[in-house]
Amino acid sequence: MKILFILHQDPVGYPAGIEQYMLDLINGLKQMGFECYLFFPRKKEYILRSFTGTDDEKVHNGPQIGLDQLQSDEVDRILSGIIAEIKPSIVHFQSIRNLPLSCLELPGRFPGIKSVISVHEYFFWCPNFILMKPDFCNFETDHDRCTQCLTELGYKIPRGYVQKRRKYWKDMLGKLDRVISPSFFVRDLLQELFGMELKDRITVIENGVHKENFLPFSGRTRSETDGLNVAFIGNFLPHKGSDIFKQVIRHDFGGTARINFFVLGNMYESIGRQPDNLTILGGYKRDTLGRMLRENHIDLCLLLSTIPETFSYTLSEVVLCGRPVMALDLGSLRERVSRYKVGPLVPAEAPVEFIRRHIELLDSNRQVLKMFERNCMKAAMSIPGTSDMISSYAKLYREITGRRATDRPVPGTAAGTEAGASPPS
Repeated sequence: MKILFILHQDPVGYPAGIEQYMLDLINGLKQMGFECYLFFPRKKEYILRSFTGTDDEKVHNGPQIGLDQLQSDEVDRILSGIIAEIKPSIVHFQSIRNLPLSCLELPGRFPGIKSVISVHEYFFWCPNFILMKPDFCNFETDHDRCTQCLTELGYKIPRGYVQKRRKYWKDMLGKLDRVISPSFFVRDLLQELFGMELKDRITVIENGVHKENFLPFSGRTRSETDGLNVAFIGNFLPHKGSDIFKQVIRHDFGGTARINFFVLGNMYESIGRQPDNLTILGGYKRDTLGRMLRENHIDLCLLLSTIPETFSYTLSEVVLCGRPVMALDLGSLRERVSRYKVGPLVPAEAPVEFIRRHIELLDSNRQVLKMFERNCMKAAMSIPGTSDMISSYAKLYREITGRRATDRPVPGTAAGTEAGASPPS
């Protein structure tokens, strides 16, 4: 079976996110016998990369597309030509930033070719896909306010653009053969924002991780005076919760509590005067997080993103290491932390005092921390690995196209293993 993937940029060289997921998916499907192709823009070039053994590239020249562009006849012509040439069974849109929205229509012009879209980000709602200016807009629905915001951000858009764009997205979500979401949060959000029923046409497949890189380890055996080691995980930026963390570490925990703080992430802003009980470990790679957590005896991980994330690789990785989590009560973190029961959820309206109070609680009552550690061990069994994720996609592609299961199993996965997430109860 031939699959043509569409992405907003070359995924090679990016350590995480959509790019990591894209390469994992392609490499796994290739091992199962799928013929995979990737189409992506690179400024004024449009690249078709083959993963069919020769791994060659074809370059097409065309106009550079802005995030706000709805249509481009030239880019549509290039992509239509590629679809006609390779004749894929499925065109799978992963991210169409830097591409015109009109490309979503193209597979439907070819009889027998199915179209699928994965929703990894909020580009479906706004060309400013992180929805921040500078604060998160919480999915503003007033078209005039959105137009004013985009204009102030430098987008040159006509009146009525926002309404037209959202109507187009709603129409396309209703026409594509399948919509794939990495979390139930995104599934429910799409239905709420667009006012449409998608449950029969949307499939939740969680992003898989390389589970072999994240071995669980038990918490330390401590005396009553041992300190609690608490780590901020992620890039040190305001929308990742850096401002919240800076307020937390200034607190005098007093009494017999001895709290040690750590930062595991790239430092994009100053922490100011560094307290004696703070250690900055810096950035990590996808295969080193587990080792860094273990070597520094981390007891509790803070995931403090102030915007609702569509999915968090970091949550999967931390839980696989058996580390309890304290996360802001937003987005997919809310959904998955509550489902796994691996730590307390922090109210987004007043996070600092809650975090301080619960750090003291966990320090004084280690049995609660142990309970969360045990829950992490249980949750680790249900978190999909990359091979599980790939098997779920292979099953979905066969279902959409009506093909039989003739693919080779993904190495390391028993035939029939499923990676689809269970709905939250």
